[in-house]
Amino acid sequence: NAVRGDALQATRPVPAERQRAALGALMRALRPDALLIPDTVITLLAPRPFGYGGSVELFSSRTRPAFDELGAARTLAQLIVDPLLQRDRAARLVQQGVRDPGTLSLGETIDSLTASWRRPPARGVRQAALTRVVQRAVADRLIALAADSEASADARSVAELALARLRTVARGRASGGAALGSAAGAEQAHWLAIANDLGRWIEGREAPAPTPALVAPPGDPFGIPPDELP
Repeated sequence: NAVRGDALQATRPVPAERQRAALGALMRALRPDALLIPDTVITLLAPRPFGYGGSVELFSSRTRPAFDELGAARTLAQLIVDPLLQRDRAARLVQQGVRDPGTLSLGETIDSLTASWRRPPARGVRQAALTRVVQRAVADRLIALAADSEASADARSVAELALARLRTVARGRASGGAALGSAAGAEQAHWLAIANDLGRWIEGREAPAPTPALVAPPGDPFGIPPDELP
């Protein structure tokens, strides 16, 4: 630590290339191939035998008694997305962009998180479903940031602009008449729900009540309380 009179620089920003490398690592952790649990593991996650109670080491599930594969992916996605769009970090990203336009900004971070919104759906059905899990996690957190009265005005305004643009994307991808039971129908339903939620906030200032991520079992990296994440 620097002390008065030692001529050391008290603070030094993390280089932009290192910030972008860290963001890139987090984006890779949100890819479908990183979230996908192999079939060899899924087949081992059988329902608990009758007579055995719960355990803090088990994932919660919305598909009881089966293991909730998409719920587990949402839990991990939220552990990455929420800290990236946490109000203080968002304000720091805005501030460092003012000091150095070449460094990582909040807008660039949001663009990285929403890059999949403009790409065609993943080819595999499971991969497409896992992509939707991440897209929903990002949409919910962006709405929360825009609605957060404790967040900085600049951070909220960037989130507002992102939501307005993303609603246009979601509306476009929700169009069509695919069969409800088809893969295309699942995509359209997903985008329609997101477009409606974004519109509810943009037009009525009504923050929808999102389906929360399941609580992770204790242990590193899962089970770290959100307020203790870096």
